Amino acid sequence: MAKRALALDLGSSSVRAIVFEADGSGAVEAVEGALARRPRHLLAQEPGQATFDADDYLADLVACIDELQGRGCLDGVTEVAADSQWHSAVALGPDGAPVSELLTWADTRSQPRHWACSAGAPGGEVSQERLEQLRQRTGCAAGPMYWTSKVPWLAERLSGRTRRYLGLSEYVGLKLLGDPSMSVSMASGTGLLATAEHRWDPEALELAGLEERGLPPLAPREWRGRLAGQWRRRWPELASALWHPVIGDGAAANLGAGCDGPGRAALTVGTSAAVRSVRHAPDPEALPAGLWRYCVDHDRVVVGAAYSSGGQLYSWALSLWEGVGSAATGHRSGAARADVPPAVDYDIDEPAPAGSRGVMVMPWHAGTRTPAAPVPAGQGCVTGLGLGHTGADIVSAAVEAVCFQLAGGLDDLERGAGSRARLAVVANGGAIDRSRWWRTRLASVLGRSLLCPTVPETTARGAASLALGAGPAMTGRVGGDQVRVVAPVAADVAVLADARRRWQQRYDELRPVVAGSGPARVRAGQGP
Repeated sequence: MAKRALALDLGSSSVRAIVFEADGSGAVEAVEGALARRPRHLLAQEPGQATFDADDYLADLVACIDELQGRGCLDGVTEVAADSQWHSAVALGPDGAPVSELLTWADTRSQPRHWACSAGAPGGEVSQERLEQLRQRTGCAAGPMYWTSKVPWLAERLSGRTRRYLGLSEYVGLKLLGDPSMSVSMASGTGLLATAEHRWDPEALELAGLEERGLPPLAPREWRGRLAGQWRRRWPELASALWHPVIGDGAAANLGAGCDGPGRAALTVGTSAAVRSVRHAPDPEALPAGLWRYCVDHDRVVVGAAYSSGGQLYSWALSLWEGVGSAATGHRSGAARADVPPAVDYDIDEPAPAGSRGVMVMPWHAGTRTPAAPVPAGQGCVTGLGLGHTGADIVSAAVEAVCFQLAGGLDDLERGAGSRARLAVVANGGAIDRSRWWRTRLASVLGRSLLCPTVPETTARGAASLALGAGPAMTGRVGGDQVRVVAPVAADVAVLADARRRWQQRYDELRPVVAGSGPARVRAGQGP
């Protein structure tokens, strides 16, 4: 019988449990019918909030595993893998129970101003030189995504009730395994880890006002876990299964798409969007201004940029397009709840020609993500509208805005890769997988062909491949009939290059206005 792994995908829009198996040919495939899913919706009751209840999330994960057990899908599973959203944080009290909501990457209520004053000058001010040195060591710039901002903010709100802090994956480990150990991959997303040495960075801890005893233990390279007693009895098929270190969902997506080493970049368009490339560790290159660096495992890092706008921006634009909005989202335009993204029918005809007839969207609807120059959520703009334009032009412009940002991130990656050679681009995610138009427009913006894997569940597949001992040899097998090659439309390349130039100019003009800061100094793909 083929070796089987249960992959747990701890995402922000859903939690999933999927069984994969590896056969003798080196392929890692999802077992037919062995998928369980529960949708998740972020709580947003105040500006900047994007949270989950940790125990509710855990209950949904348990329900997924229960469902697979009920269908007999856990038979033969010997390994358990997991990927998780990076940057989440929850505070635990002395009894080990949560005393805060679980903050996700999208929660922007914390700011560096919450740093412990002892870390810098009076008022918590820290020099730019010191921040840049910290960014090069940890791979993370100052910003609300990271624990250097989240933890002081939580501590301030909780007034001493906190004993320690965990991320979502560590909370799951605490409850199911009795072991909250944190992998180097998940630790690198906190902004507290020195990524070359795989240890907590003392200066980052100082900024966060933390001591190591308030953090989960770092899992060593050989770490493996097992279910705690009550869960072994609930899921006897998993009683002897080995649990592997959790990896960040972005890193897992690269592995599952075959982008598990230098020379390839993965462009993913899901709810948000990202561009990432895996490199050998330690990475000797200085980290460019617009990029972050996290760990895949002890031997590899992933370098890239992420953007808050992706599929959710497309969904918003579709809701404005008369006729398509109601058909695609299943409700009248404007009727969607803020915390529930509508279902999107990506497979539509091209709404407008390349360049969107001069309409431009500034994709600040959900703000920007570190290390991009900061813009708060709720500042999205549409410019260039005339009486002859329709919602179709806005849909097209929204897609182009996402593509322009990804192109900027890819430029940064290629400049910082230590090589002048172009990276091969592998594109995936809901929008890419389900829309010919999206794929073609992205290829035309980049001016190069895309490799688009047709295998499903690439993120969970990446985590499962590591647990099954696949490594680069297996995950890199994506090819042949498992990938479609999408070429740019020759006539659109020059049009979109000009549109991107004009869009960037407008972006730079408007960013300081909506951010309330000084002159724009950076490209959309770069940090401050």
